Amino acid sequence: MSEFANAARLAYVSGWAATNGPFTDQVRAGCAAAVALACEHDTEPGVLEATVRLGELEGIWAEVYARRDALVDERTRLAAAAWTSLTVTADVAGSVATFRRRLALASEATDPETRDRHRAEAAAAALLLLSGIVRDRHDPKFVALATLVTDALRAAWAEGYAGALALAAHQAGHGPVDVAAVFADAYTDHPGDPALAAAVITALIRAAAGDVAAVLARLADDGADYDEMVRSVWDLLDDDELRALTVGMDVAMGAEFAHAGLSLYREHGARYVDFVTVGGALVCGHCMDAESASPHPIGGAPTPPLHPYCRCVLIPTSPLTLDVFPYLLGGSR
Repeated sequence: MSEFANAARLAYVSGWAATNGPFTDQVRAGCAAAVALACEHDTEPGVLEATVRLGELEGIWAEVYARRDALVDERTRLAAAAWTSLTVTADVAGSVATFRRRLALASEATDPETRDRHRAEAAAAALLLLSGIVRDRHDPKFVALATLVTDALRAAWAEGYAGALALAAHQAGHGPVDVAAVFADAYTDHPGDPALAAAVITALIRAAAGDVAAVLARLADDGADYDEMVRSVWDLLDDDELRALTVGMDVAMGAEFAHAGLSLYREHGARYVDFVTVGGALVCGHCMDAESASPHPIGGAPTPPLHPYCRCVLIPTSPLTLDVFPYLLGGSR
């Protein structure tokens, strides 16, 4: 490595080190790209200072994503435990019996309308199974789940606000901010939204019911007996990584990340935002189209997540005027 390349590498790493971001593979790849770019422009003034800023930005991105992913994982685990505690009361045996009875009636029906009605009633048995567990919204187990989901969404909003402030501060030319401190203040200021949490839980139940219905339909096609169906439904409901729950929590918390960022941008007069993809396998065609169509009016921007496990973000098109001095790390300006 040449002397200048080594200086560029040190510049990038010093920028990253000024943040709380982890040294991820993305940061490592960014370092290699930044050094190569600096070497191409080694005669230009300020190239090493620009490389410091690139390292700083990559560190901020790494911290934002590491914190978000850790928060989603933690809150999803807590919600899964509360969910399992609640579903243990489900009348799986009765629902499977209803499913099989309606399916038998469908097979015996001679006209398509009656057959379709019985099939629909068989599928509805799954929804009734899970609706029954939340009939009493004062049940301590349901209250525990609702409380956890409410707090998860509150924390996601605070994390989204903190991450957006960190990125906007860098964009405006400020040094790295203490994301944890911003999160703490944003969490305190945000009251939480029990009504939103209730809507999320309703969506989780419907999605889980769809999964149960799909399992029962597959087992019916395979000629499974009653006992096998009951066991399979319990296996699904007891799974700590129930698809409906993990996807539902990821999407709901992801929406709060984005809404909080938009709230910050509106507070500071942003009129346009850019849709920024995270890169890699998590980016879908809709994400790439949204990025290509940037900038978007802040009131009409496609808001992440555009799909489950979407990690794309919105950032202001133009730098914002921010007062971030109380949150700057190491007294940087």
